[in-house]
Amino acid sequence: MIGSHQLSAVKEVKEHLTKNINRCYNDPNYYQTQARIDIVATTQDLLQQEIYQL
Repeated sequence: MIGSHQLSAVKEVKEHLTKNINRCYNDPNYYQTQARIDIVATTQDLLQQEIYQL
């Protein structure tokens, strides 16, 4: 059950990344916006990890 749950999550992430990569490739303005969103999301993740470790 857990393995199929993880596989499903991986497939969702793959679909999301594929959609974003295609859109970024075809629309430079979207690429710039997406890059900023990804930086903010990564920063939030790192901050949450840091807080969790404290």
